[in-house]
Amino acid sequence: MTSRRLFPLVAITLLILLAAALRLHLLGAQSLWNDEGNSYVQAIRPFTEIAANAARDIHPPGYYWLLAGWRLLTGTSEFALRALSVFASLLSIAFAYALGRRLYGTVAAFSAALLISLNTFNIYYAQEARMYALLALWSAASFWALAGLFQKRTWMWALTLALCNAAGLWTQYAYPFVMLAQGVVALIWMITALRSNGFETRPYLQTFALYVLANALAILLFAAWLPTAIHQVTNWPNTGDATPFAEALNTVFQWLAFGSTSPGAALAIPLLLMLFGLLIFTRKTLWTLLIPPLWVVVPLGLFSALGMFRSDNI
Repeated sequence: MTSRRLFPLVAITLLILLAAALRLHLLGAQSLWNDEGNSYVQAIRPFTEIAANAARDIHPPGYYWLLAGWRLLTGTSEFALRALSVFASLLSIAFAYALGRRLYGTVAAFSAALLISLNTFNIYYAQEARMYALLALWSAASFWALAGLFQKRTWMWALTLALCNAAGLWTQYAYPFVMLAQGVVALIWMITALRSNGFETRPYLQTFALYVLANALAILLFAAWLPTAIHQVTNWPNTGDATPFAEALNTVFQWLAFGSTSPGAALAIPLLLMLFGLLIFTRKTLWTLLIPPLWVVVPLGLFSALGMFRSDNI
């Protein structure tokens, strides 16, 4: 390998090792808290009982099934159960790096991976035996697959996107917000392609058809659980009062920019806008430039606007 290719590989490897050290530090020091205890109880049940109990919960059974298989290999200690989230978090860093490199180059890719690696909000959920680190993984992997589909325009990338989205749907009921963000990116990609290529639109229409089929397949793979998901989401009682929209966005943007232990809420939105603004200098196409902001704004905006951000859920 040439030094030009070797250096990024060494750099991201060292960064992931650093991220692993931060996430494994004192991983099993505290006992399981209430929700983690629920994960443990679910993980020791037979697979069919996991589904039956998840049908009465506000989370689908995908994470619990995966945790049940994981604990057969690792055991049921606090460290072992939480290690699945550590593994998912490290993979999400790798996918963020891969996506950044695909879209903008090595510097942007490493910057994104560094931001995630050191973010205390990410570290917190990487050390919890819950499904949130896995949700972040499927989100990053699906956008990586989406970018691959629009650049390579093959059915293999469409299948990868379908499987990532299906896994996300089985992991957390908030995942459709991620798919909506993908949909906005897809529409912008299609409009840009049609305007730029005139009458040579057939390949782009075929690619957009692959995107639609990928989402149809993802929903089909989730169809068996869809009635349960709709019932639970629409009938689950609210916990506490919803945080006002502006306050919710400020808080979440603070966590994304600085981590959950930083008091810098006032600087979070300007910092994120500055980071998104730097993408202009990459001179990429419109849909490429809009992936990071839409990935952030669409899910978080909908989550906050629908009053789903509640202090009792944090």
